[in-house]
Amino acid sequence: MKNVMSFFLGVIIMIVILIGGRYYKLAHNKPQIVMNTLHENYYNLQNINKAIETKLGDQYSQDKNKNYEKYIMKLIMEDINKYESDEMVIYNKYYTKEELKTLFSKLSNDTDVFEGRYLNNDSYYIKFTSFEKGKTFKEFEEHISDIGDSRNLVLDIRDNSGGSVDEFKKIMSLFIDEGQHMFSLVSDTNEEKVYSQNRKIISVENIILLTNGKTASVSELMILGLSKYHNNVTIIGTRTRGKYFSFGLKKYLDGSGVTFVKNIMEGPDKSIIPKNGIEPTIYIGHSEEYYKSLSEVEDQKTREKDNRLQLEEVYRLLN
Repeated sequence: MKNVMSFFLGVIIMIVILIGGRYYKLAHNKPQIVMNTLHENYYNLQNINKAIETKLGDQYSQDKNKNYEKYIMKLIMEDINKYESDEMVIYNKYYTKEELKTLFSKLSNDTDVFEGRYLNNDSYYIKFTSFEKGKTFKEFEEHISDIGDSRNLVLDIRDNSGGSVDEFKKIMSLFIDEGQHMFSLVSDTNEEKVYSQNRKIISVENIILLTNGKTASVSELMILGLSKYHNNVTIIGTRTRGKYFSFGLKKYLDGSGVTFVKNIMEGPDKSIIPKNGIEPTIYIGHSEEYYKSLSEVEDQKTREKDNRLQLEEVYRLLN
């Protein structure tokens, strides 16, 4: 009798699991249900596929389900971007699995530079092209004693497009007294204020920042923070990019993902990164628009010349 009861109980459990699983699948796959309904009813299948193919362009494939999923995501992101400012639009984007692989491959192939050296007996120079999580702060720490032995510090953040906010926070704390407001991350629903937790800061007589049109994001926050708490900051180069917001990535189980704007970045006392970038104290060089108008060879030559002239100005100020 017990065996019979166990058998029927097992059957009932299996039925519940099957029904529940089907319900879960239906409840969590509404877009695909809508697509199947369209196929099964009045709507012309060829016209539907044509609309999807037109919208997806190169992203269109032979996989009907993936095409429809990409189609829906593309429509959503396009509608969101109607209400975004122009500079934010490129960061609200849906990526297929293959596109994300290409994106990550490109980012991993970008060469991060970190260099520290003396320019003269009293001046130390650090160049870094990103705030790479778990790496840049450790590299910075290796040069703290050399910085401490110098009267002047040159921070070369040309071509530094930003990176990890957490990494930036640790580096920025080296220059700002404990308890001082360094920056804020602001969204519609939240404002996160970040304060320095460092009890012993780097102190030098003069700070020189080298910038260009590729100096962006938390690199620009660094300019705002140093300028607020140090009255000895000189900026040499060209206008920064003016990227005043951060963005994130949501990756899905199938390997696809969406990038989106997370928050607006503000410096101390609600200081802002201007949309047209931060103006240097001493302007030397050309804009990114000008560089892009040149041939590849002339672009490289002009950038190298501008970089050299900017560094020469640094030496002039130090001597």
